[in-house]
Amino acid sequence: VLAMVWCLPQTVHAADQNRPDVQFTTGKYGQNCLTGGNWNESGKYTLNLTQNVYLDAAAQQRANQGELKLEASVKVGANGSRTNTRKLEVKCFDKNGNQVGSTWKTESESYSVSHHWNTLSVNDKTIPKNTYRIQYYVYNHIGTKGDLEIQNCSMVIRDTASPKLTNITASTNDGIDWNKPHAAGTEVIYTLHFSERI
Repeated sequence: VLAMVWCLPQTVHAADQNRPDVQFTTGKYGQNCLTGGNWNESGKYTLNLTQNVYLDAAAQQRANQGELKLEASVKVGANGSRTNTRKLEVKCFDKNGNQVGSTWKTESESYSVSHHWNTLSVNDKTIPKNTYRIQYYVYNHIGTKGDLEIQNCSMVIRDTASPKLTNITASTNDGIDWNKPHAAGTEVIYTLHFSERI
């Protein structure tokens, strides 16, 4: 597994988000939330965030070989007697900022008279060739006044290719070639060589 696992809020700060006034806080319905009460943007009540993850050279090579898989999820909630629209969207871009591959998107729309939650997820997607940047986007909208929250944002990138055993070497403490007969008690140290560091 590549060490490219990230969870909010540790890696997202207000400066990274679309709205400068968004902050992580203890919300009405959970800890470490993006929360907004009755936000009004041209008559709309919306809470959203964007996070970008950049692949290093080794991960880019893996992506070009079709060896990286992606999973993303988020928990979104609202409290208000109106239609609530939620969306999780993940896109991949090359170094020139051009999108590569498809947009992976999960949406939910519901009507409720009380607080309600959805967990949205994108699962088991192969990161396309030439990916340099992955954009994670969450959208939470309510049709009138209400409390909105975003929780448990996460994205995991997995390396799906197993290392290959390329060679085995050995050394002994008696100076005799390791693959020849030895006296009882001879120490033989085997070294396994793999196609990559493990």
